[in-house]
Amino acid sequence: MERSSDSRVSVWLKAAALLLLTFWAGATAGVLGDRLVLLRQKRLLPKEGLQFVTNRAIRQMDRRLDLSDEQERRVREIVSTHRTNIEALWTDVRPKVRSEMEAAEHEIRALLDEGQREQFDDLRAGWRRRAGWLTGSD
Repeated sequence: MERSSDSRVSVWLKAAALLLLTFWAGATAGVLGDRLVLLRQKRLLPKEGLQFVTNRAIRQMDRRLDLSDEQERRVREIVSTHRTNIEALWTDVRPKVRSEMEAAEHEIRALLDEGQREQFDDLRAGWRRRAGWLTGSD
């Protein structure tokens, strides 16, 4: 009789382990799939990532400052308005910033010997990839 009881426990443990392994594999596949999509889009955060960060900051403000419902609503409006303005400004400024950065890189490159230029070009490529992931741009 004791053997039958041990057998049942063993079956339950195996079933529980299989269930946990299945859950872990599904969660891992989901996270990896999400990251692959973001990498192909050259993004670090999903398009909604900025909204997520904004919401998190507002929740933190609410917890620490104990905002009233009206204050929280107004903070959301203010952040939304200014985020829209900042995005519009950044659209105008981005080409100018990129131009200045390229001019600086060109001047630095002129100072370097051929071997250093190749290494500098590799560094620049890495910087641009990381910057693209952060900003969602190329």
